[in-house]
Amino acid sequence: MPYRPINAVQVSQPNIKRAIERANDCLHDVYSMFELSASDTVHKERFVFSITLVLLCVIDGISCEIYPTRLVKDQEKRFKKLIRDKLYWANSKPWIDKADAANQLYLEVRNPLVHELARDKMTRARKPGHNELTIGKWDKIGKTQRNIESIDAMKNWNGKWPTMYVKKTSGDGRPCVKLNTAALYWSVKRMLEELVCDTKVMEYAVVCQDALAILEAE
Repeated sequence: MPYRPINAVQVSQPNIKRAIERANDCLHDVYSMFELSASDTVHKERFVFSITLVLLCVIDGISCEIYPTRLVKDQEKRFKKLIRDKLYWANSKPWIDKADAANQLYLEVRNPLVHELARDKMTRARKPGHNELTIGKWDKIGKTQRNIESIDAMKNWNGKWPTMYVKKTSGDGRPCVKLNTAALYWSVKRMLEELVCDTKVMEYAVVCQDALAILEAE
């Protein structure tokens, strides 16, 4: 089954409509990367950095144009607020705290991928005694669901498959945070679908676009 685009036919504001279209393109690329790596039995974790980077770019873009929008001038605050307020999260173990996850995604994942080619650099988000955050494609997801078509078709997420959790590092036994890219894909796409269908969010996004246009014209 091909990628199912998010339907935004009801959106008329040009900048918002364009943002949703581009987010769809990015999510389609992620879907395709999962498909391309499905037959690679040697390099099972192929594309994990690229997948993660694209998903974080979608989060960045949504936070600018849809919620909470560029009226929140600080990029880090926008990014984290969107995750805390709108990204699907299970409030149970083994999931890490959502506010901690927002901090980790910005400082331990986004910034190193964007600025430092993912090199290990200690940040204020990393807890004492923890090793570098690691990224996996499927992790705790059940074996029968380990294909992007199944993930994309899911209406509800399985809380036993955390997007981020703490695990023991195989080398030295120290803890580290683990990120599941398939779970992040599902959550980001579902978040955008729900935002597009949220009348209040979309109306406020239009108000913000108008306000920003006035500010930029001054």
